[in-house]
Parts: sequence; C-alpha cells; structure tokens
Amino acid sequence: MADLWARIQAQKASLLRDLKPRHLLNELLQHGVLDDDEYERVKRAGVTRKDRTEALLLILRGKEVEELAAFMQQLERLYPHLAEQIRTAEKEEMEKVIPTPRNCRLASSTRDSLTVAWDQIDAVPGGSVEVSIFAHGNDQEPVLRGQVGWDQTDVSIGGLRAGTKYDARVRVVSGQLRGPEVIVEAETKTLWSSVPPNYALVAMVVAVLVMVWVASPGERCLYPKYILDITTKNRPHLFGREEDITNLTMILEKDSVCLVSGLRESFLFLT
Repeated sequence: MADLWARIQAQKASLLRDLKPRHLLNELLQHGVLDDDEYERVKRAGVTRKDRTEALLLILRGKEVEELAAFMQQLERLYPHLAEQIRTAEKEEMEKVIPTPRNCRLASSTRDSLTVAWDQIDAVPGGSVEVSIFAHGNDQEPVLRGQVGWDQTDVSIGGLRAGTKYDARVRVVSGQLRGPEVIVEAETKTLWSSVPPNYALVAMVVAVLVMVWVASPGERCLYPKYILDITTKNRPHLFGREEDITNLTMILEKDSVCLVSGLRESFLFLT
C-alpha cells in the first residue's frame, strides 16, 4: 500500500492542477473506494476544486491497496495522462530494484529448441531470469517457460516445433516483483536445415521428376540424359560431384522413365 500511495502522492502537483473530483466521486462511491461519509466530505470540502482534490487525497492516504488500485482504474479511464505519470514513476522505481536484461538475443536454434542469451546483469538477491516462449504474435499463454539464476547469461528451451516463429520474453523476477520484459523474435530451424545443400537439391530435383512423370503419363519428349547435358553445361558443380547426377540419370534411363516438355523449365528454375 505504501508504495502505491507514495507514487500517487509523488504526482500531487499534477493531480491538484488537473483533477476534478466531481468527475470521480460517483464512481469511487460505487466501487467502494469511498463510503457515504467520505463522499460528502470531499463534495463539501472548501470552495475550490483544489480544496476538494486535497480532501480526496487525504482520504486516499489511509486506503488499502485494493482501494487505491480501484482509484487508479478510474483515473486511467477519465484522466489517462495522470495515470500514465503515476505508472511511469512505478516503472522507474521498479527498474531501480529489478534490472532490465540487456542485449537480449537469439544465441542459437535447432529444429526443436531455442537458446536465448543476454549480458550479465547486476546482482539480484533471490532473483532469477525468466524466459517465456510465446507463439509469434500471440501473447495469451506461453508455450514453454524456462528460468535460471540471475548470474546466468543464457537458457535453452526445448520441445518446440520445427520451422516455427516464436517470441521469447526475457525478464528478471524476484519474489513477487517482475521486471520489464524484453522481447526477442526467434525461429526454430526447419527439418531441411540439417540436410547438406547438395543432397537437398538432389531431393528437390527427384521430387520434380516424379511429380511431372505422375501427372503426365504417356508423353515422351525429355529424357534424363538431357538433364545431365544442360546441368553440366550451365552449372557444372551444382551437385558437388558429377557422378551424383550421372548415377541418377542412369537409374532413370534404365527404368525408361520419360518426362514432359514442361520439366525443362521447372528444372532450370530450380538450378
């Protein structure tokens, strides 16, 4: 209670300047912040708006944190700039106690895990660094959460989906206190990422050959030997080893696999 009241009191000058209690009194009475007697005391206090604001602040000083929070909700609705000043002071006060992780970044990723790192933070007795993984653009519920001591500088979180974008939210926590969050956009590697590029490209070519062959049975116009010719002519080191494409061609010719004319454009697009 003392902390929230101190932040409200710290903005007394702004409250006296801008606040008009008559805009708040009915809502504060309805939400139980003021009782009937307190309502009348504020309403009849002094002769100026500032007098009534002074009376309201005097009553609020003895209120519990729940009642002060209800006052803040009404202030947010009717005087958002005043509420923002109080909340900014709250954030600055929190940062004095709970540091913000600096230079948060994606250190590495695999198909099912992310490693998030940050610079060494100042000592936080009893504190830790919490990293929550959210689906990218969705902050409703974390997918997974990891936590390490305040003296650590990275954490790895597994059990994620391959080729998926995530938001990693990093913050320092200590007891009930929660520091400001830093968001790091990250993405796990795809299933293809661990396949050597040469073999991945071979697989793509084979896939195109099969799709065209299945889609157009009976048409004969382009043989695998032609693929070898145009490949070695235009990209002689496409597959790393010439025997790779040669072996592929021999297998296809042996089985008398024929291709349609559109394959040439598809293959050249891939290469």
